[in-house]
Amino acid sequence: MKFLITTITLSLVFFLSGCGDTFSGSSEEAFKISKDLIIRKLNESEKNDLEKAMRVLAMRAMQEKWQDRKKSNKKSINQILLETMDNKNYSDVIQIAEGYLKNENETEVEQLKDEIAQLQKEKIEASKLIDKLKIIKISDIMVIHAEGSKDSPKLQITLTNTGNTDLVGKTHFKVEVNSITQKKQVTSYNGKGTIVSSDDYYIHRHSLAYLMDLSRELTAKLKKASYPITDLSGLDLDVKVTVIKITTTDGQEYKHPRKGLDFHESSINELKKKLKFKESLEGKLSELSITDEKLLANEKFNEHWTAEIESIRTRTPRNTLNDQVVTIDNNLSFTLPSHYKFLKKKSPGIYSMTLSDSLTFDNQDKDLLQYQIQDSNYREYVRDSDKANGTFNILKKPSAKFNIKKRLEEWKTPVNSLVEADDSGYIIYRIKYELTRYFEINGTHYMYSMDFSNLEECILEFDRSKNMLILK
Repeated sequence: MKFLITTITLSLVFFLSGCGDTFSGSSEEAFKISKDLIIRKLNESEKNDLEKAMRVLAMRAMQEKWQDRKKSNKKSINQILLETMDNKNYSDVIQIAEGYLKNENETEVEQLKDEIAQLQKEKIEASKLIDKLKIIKISDIMVIHAEGSKDSPKLQITLTNTGNTDLVGKTHFKVEVNSITQKKQVTSYNGKGTIVSSDDYYIHRHSLAYLMDLSRELTAKLKKASYPITDLSGLDLDVKVTVIKITTTDGQEYKHPRKGLDFHESSINELKKKLKFKESLEGKLSELSITDEKLLANEKFNEHWTAEIESIRTRTPRNTLNDQVVTIDNNLSFTLPSHYKFLKKKSPGIYSMTLSDSLTFDNQDKDLLQYQIQDSNYREYVRDSDKANGTFNILKKPSAKFNIKKRLEEWKTPVNSLVEADDSGYIIYRIKYELTRYFEINGTHYMYSMDFSNLEECILEFDRSKNMLILK
């Protein structure tokens, strides 16, 4: 198994490649001359090993520079590297580099062991605290509504201390309401109350008005219901209560861990995988692979999203037969899903999206033609603000330039938030999934920009919108 050495852009490193002769570290010019003599005697495999070794030693020089600033602050990284290489032959360089790798591996192994031990300790402590807080339980739950009342029905939860006299006092809790059929949380909120003895209870009530606004089905069921409703499954609801803090009568606080047991378990398992890998290494250059710019460009930029995206495309192929056509002029139209409503009007307030130094779509620009777009489909427990929405922008500006391919190459790194891309568009994930499509025809720029709350809708529209322009 191999891991990657990131390319280090030190001009000196790229000079290097060289057996019996020694490198001269008296100056960069002397080093270059000595290197040229050495490299002539190396075969391709040795050249490759030397390149790896030089990059390892460059990292070592960088580490020395920043870890011991008093000693090294007047020396450049190149100077430190030259001193390391001075009077060393090919075998010396390989030995130094592999020695450094071995030491680094051993250090990382010990660090990983310490991290695992600390997480295991935290997990045990978290588990004890969570178990302690579970002394407060739901003893009764129902939906109530007074006959003739104009108020909305209420969720009523009775929380009871099941026997711990030490944990009495102010109780803070979180209520999570889930849709059973949709397998998702539809709302959550925090509440608080006081339990004064080991067998005491607290009755919490909360209006269902918010959920009724989001669900026609729930509203219809509540209107026909006989109260109280003790079986919430008939309303397609499941309620979970988690105690997040208890402040006892003597002032002690017991807080639910911010990071749950699942976090600790997954973190420990991930660290164990890294530990197993590090323990398998011997500190040899053969265990390394060099990452240069070409290799980096071929890495999967959206590896985090790949499996889910492929699953979406497999299970839900997009049907474009029902797309609506929006006519721009006699020569050009664009298509939208049939359930998207549009308004040929600029967005209210401030709207500005810059693609390049010369190209900005701004609703204060009198030359900008803009369509507001909104998903109009009704879906249970989905707010309008969570539905797909955005704009289609048209700006005639022959002097403006935007190279989308260049932009995408800059973004295609594993550390970026780029979810998906092709030659005319991309998806970025920030708070939402942001889809952008860009086209340019005879000096006129077209930008389709939409925000989505879920990845599936975004991917389907990304694939559909690739061919959204219709030239007549």
